Amino acid sequence: MISLFLGEFYSLGAWHRALCVFAGFALSVLFNLARMSLLVWVAARKGINAIASWHDPAGVTILVACFLSLWGMGVWLQSAKRKAGGGSQESEVRTPSGKAEMLKTEKLTAETDKTTDGGRRMTDGEAGCRKQKAENRDVFHPSDLSRAKSFSISAFQFSAFALCIWILLTEFSVEAWYRSHEARVPAAAQWTVSWPAGSPAFKELPLAERTRQILRYDEGRCASWQEDNLTWQAVFLRWKPGRTAIHLAQNHTPEVCMTAAGYKLEAISPQEWFDVNGLRMPFLAYQVTDAPRPFFVFYCLWDDRATAQGFATMSLTYGNRLAPVLAGLRNPGQRSLEIAVTGPDTAADAEADLRAELQNLIASKP
Repeated sequence: MISLFLGEFYSLGAWHRALCVFAGFALSVLFNLARMSLLVWVAARKGINAIASWHDPAGVTILVACFLSLWGMGVWLQSAKRKAGGGSQESEVRTPSGKAEMLKTEKLTAETDKTTDGGRRMTDGEAGCRKQKAENRDVFHPSDLSRAKSFSISAFQFSAFALCIWILLTEFSVEAWYRSHEARVPAAAQWTVSWPAGSPAFKELPLAERTRQILRYDEGRCASWQEDNLTWQAVFLRWKPGRTAIHLAQNHTPEVCMTAAGYKLEAISPQEWFDVNGLRMPFLAYQVTDAPRPFFVFYCLWDDRATAQGFATMSLTYGNRLAPVLAGLRNPGQRSLEIAVTGPDTAADAEADLRAELQNLIASKP
């Protein structure tokens, strides 16, 4: 994008613009490769946790360096263009003194042609006509500048007006498209987490600021507690309608996030439905395979529309991204619940314990 802007800003030719675009692509790859190598080196020397303090500064540094390099490329291409076309540009620039000399020459030539034109003497009318044509051809009238300026301003005003109309039509048509479809979709039942603050060893756990920056949720809470021989930990997140893309939460499941943190997960079963206080909640079940004790994780993603439950559109394919647009469905609001339990010996025991715990943990709303 910046390459195209610089090509237009410096009025580069087609080949120079293509070269600038190629340079932008090459510089982007080069600087990102340098950034990736730096972060890998930091992780190898100081540990993975050290990447957090290096990630953003390295990103800003390569952004500025890439921009300045590309800007320098644009200036160099403009200089090369001026050197290549310097002679022709100088011949088109005429000083006032040069203009006077040219008019004097034209007048003298006209006088000469008056007396000698093919061996006969020209009449005064013919000589005057030729002289006037020469003057009209080379003299620049102020009215020409006014007409050009008037045309330029009118074209700019028309373009600005057309652009404003296009933006308004786009905004109104997009809003009308989604509103007309969303009006026919019923709202889903609402629910929240009733945290067992009275349970033994109940403890609030802070969510990392980096997690907030990545997931961009509006509400979030994490806590752990114990009941009998079971240790629970739960994370509840909520996204308000229209705040984020519809696929944001769907692509941060335990299978993605926990494996990125170094855990080894194994999917236990496909999606299962849990009946909880009049709600049918979809859950995915996982088992952590590299833990000293059996460690099970259950994940539920809930869309605030009755017809949009489940994990059918989790992968970011073009079809899955286009389908909500054609259906006229923006992000209707989402909430997720991730529960980990330690203590059960088998997946069946963990599922049974979760079903019982959810009856006390989930509070439904009208």
